Amino acid sequence: MKIKKVLGGIFPTLIFNFRAFGILNAFMMKFPIFIGGGVTVGKISRDTISFCGTSIKTGMIHIGMGGVSDMPHNHGYIRIDDGAKVTFSGKATIGRGCDFLIGKRSQVIFGDNFSAGNNFYISSNEGVAFGDNVLLGWNVSIRDSDGHTIIEDGIEKPNCKKIIVGNHVWIGSDSTIFKGVELLDDSVVASHAIVTKSFYKKNVLIGGFPASIIKENINWRF
Repeated sequence: MKIKKVLGGIFPTLIFNFRAFGILNAFMMKFPIFIGGGVTVGKISRDTISFCGTSIKTGMIHIGMGGVSDMPHNHGYIRIDDGAKVTFSGKATIGRGCDFLIGKRSQVIFGDNFSAGNNFYISSNEGVAFGDNVLLGWNVSIRDSDGHTIIEDGIEKPNCKKIIVGNHVWIGSDSTIFKGVELLDDSVVASHAIVTKSFYKKNVLIGGFPASIIKENINWRF
């Protein structure tokens, strides 16, 4: 079974790296990004993927691989539009069933030691920044856009705003983070939380719908 999974990922891995870096550079970089066999590689342009503050290694980024082995997962899809920037600052593991929908103006940053479970969904038209040692459970959604424009008293409301997640933040399974949210270091988002606003305190437990601070002076570990 493991051999089948590895073989199934060869074609999407080649396609992704060739499109992102060019054929020659992909070989010179020794294929830093591995793509799982259940992921469809859509639009990927040159110069949309970069690495910052880290040495580039073979397979340092896993997308559509890992996660809870016996948990149902979707068929993954990756689309990164021209002009977008996705930066990796170290190792990252993103589980099966992931969806990447990155718009042309967006800047997405993944800190070192990033981990997301099955069915991770990120839709960005503005920007999302994850700090180091961020852990996401399964079925977590990150959306920095409303998708459509809301008009209030005849005035259009901004429908995109950057999301910022600090260092060592744990976002529990089935949670959703919406546009404009900022979460500070060492915080925990409880399972099934719907986070619609920022919380400017470190070491807090956030949960509920809409999310609020449940406890303070907390911490967590892997």
